[in-house]
Amino acid sequence: MKHIIILLLLCTVSCRPQDKNNVQSKNNSMEKKKEITPIMYGLAFNSYLPFEVYLDDIPVKKWYRNSLNTFIDLNPYLLGNGEHTIKVVLLPDTGQEDMLIEPKDMVMNKLKLVRFEKQTVPGMSRAKNYTELRSFDFPKLDAPVPRLEQEWDIDITDLPYELEGWRNSQDLRLMDSKELEKKVVGFYENLIELLDKGEVDTYMNMLSKFYDETDTVEYLSKKESQQEKDEIRQELINESKGYMQPLTNYSVFIYANGRLVTLERTDTKNLGEPALRTKKPNGEEVFYYTYLHLPNDSNEFEIIR
Repeated sequence: MKHIIILLLLCTVSCRPQDKNNVQSKNNSMEKKKEITPIMYGLAFNSYLPFEVYLDDIPVKKWYRNSLNTFIDLNPYLLGNGEHTIKVVLLPDTGQEDMLIEPKDMVMNKLKLVRFEKQTVPGMSRAKNYTELRSFDFPKLDAPVPRLEQEWDIDITDLPYELEGWRNSQDLRLMDSKELEKKVVGFYENLIELLDKGEVDTYMNMLSKFYDETDTVEYLSKKESQQEKDEIRQELINESKGYMQPLTNYSVFIYANGRLVTLERTDTKNLGEPALRTKKPNGEEVFYYTYLHLPNDSNEFEIIR
């Protein structure tokens, strides 16, 4: 009988309903643990000269005209934490007859690495806790030069994600150049045919890995991601069906130390622009940036950016 009484007392103490406030507090605590800080990195660049900017041997911005004040998002090409390399190529003022960079041209070029947290509150600006981490110095010139290249290493330590991306992709520099061009051009021609016919869903399915990774680097919720995809799908229908242009004046460019490949225009008017493009009857052109990679276990290209 004593044993029964003791068991009843224990049950009375331990089996009572949990306090709702305690349960709510625990749930909130668990949710907070799941929250991540949406950290973004970028380059604030004010250039008097035409330029190319690379992150880990990937072009993040090309500009072949004079004077541009721009912000360049780096997250889409930052696969994770670690050491990364920024390279800037400065080119001569387009108005220079001798096509040389003069010492005076270097005065107005300013490049800064910035960090901020993506703003998630509706109606607010895109960034909060905006911080300039580093200013990059360009060398002073003693004499004119035809071009100038400068590299800097940066160390990123606080990104809350790690992506596969093209880390383990095949080195395309090892492929026969003619075979590579044939495969890449064939892939592009298939994309042109799909988009020109309006087969947008098939094209969007080919972007699945691209979206998986860019959703991560942009910290999009499932709802935000779907909204963005719906908008892009409609834009593609409006812009590409019946308007896709054939490949002209292009060349194969290999980036990311051999891991990425793309086709870029090489004519003076469209230098550096993507070869995949559409042109509406009113003359408006839309370009689709497309970076391909070959996974190590595959012979088929994938769109990765």
